[in-house]
Amino acid sequence: MYYNNQFQPASLQQQAFYSNHFLYNKELLFTGNKNNEASFYLTKFKKANEANLKTKIPETNQTASLLSDVQKEKFNTYITVQTGTWINPTMSIDSVPVTQLNDAQYTAFVLGFNWYLTKFSITQLISNKTFKTSQLNNLFNYGVPVWKSTTSLRYRTPAFHHAMDLTLGADIQYTSKFQTTYYRPDAATFVVDANQTESGNYFELDLYAVARVQTVDVFLKAEHINELFVIPGFNTRYQYIAGYPIQPYRIQFGLNWKFYN
Repeated sequence: MYYNNQFQPASLQQQAFYSNHFLYNKELLFTGNKNNEASFYLTKFKKANEANLKTKIPETNQTASLLSDVQKEKFNTYITVQTGTWINPTMSIDSVPVTQLNDAQYTAFVLGFNWYLTKFSITQLISNKTFKTSQLNNLFNYGVPVWKSTTSLRYRTPAFHHAMDLTLGADIQYTSKFQTTYYRPDAATFVVDANQTESGNYFELDLYAVARVQTVDVFLKAEHINELFVIPGFNTRYQYIAGYPIQPYRIQFGLNWKFYN
C-alpha cells in the first residue's frame, strides 16, 4: 500500500501563459493541483521451475538463478484512489481569452490488472475522474472524460514445428463523452464550448499479427477498424478536439530485421 499527499504548483508553461495575459486580467492567480492518493498492489508470481534451476544455460554454462525464475509474474493488480482539488483552474470559455474559475474538488480512481497464462495474456486499465456537480458552473466535468478504458489482448504460440513464433493481438480503447474543446491561436490556449458540445463515447479497435523467424519480425496491423461499422449506442465520429479527428482506418505492414546471430 502506498499513500501520497502532493501539491502540484503551476508549471513553467502556465506561468509563461499568465505573463502573456496580464493585460486581460492583472489579478490572475497561480493554479495548481493538490491531491491525496492511496494505492494498493497485489502480485502473484509463478512458482520456480526446479528443472530449469538444475539445467545449465549453454551460453553462460551456469544454472538459472532462483530469483530470476520466481520473479516471472502470473497475475498482478492495482487500484489507486485519489481525492483532490484543482486550485484556481484557468480555462478559456467561448470568446473570452482566459477565465479563472473557483477551486474544483474531484475524486478519481484507476484500476488495472495483468493476467499471464502460458500463451495468452490480458492487460486492462480503467480510470474514472469526476468533479463535484455543484462546482462545474457551465462546464461538463471540466472538459475531462469521466471514463477511460484500455484493453490489450495477446496470444503467442510457436508454429511450423517451432520454426516461427506467432503473436496475435488486439488493442481496444474507450473514452466516455466529454466537452469539446478547440484551439484559439490568438489566445494560445484551448477554448471550452459553453454550449456543452460533446465528443467521445467512442471505441478504437486495432488488430495485429507478428511472425518472428530467428531475427526477422514480419508484422501486419489494422488500426481503427471500428470506423468501418456502426456500434449501436456509441458515437460514430470522433475528434480528440474540434477540427483534429482521430487517425482514420489504415493497414500497416512491414518487417524488422536485426542483423546479428
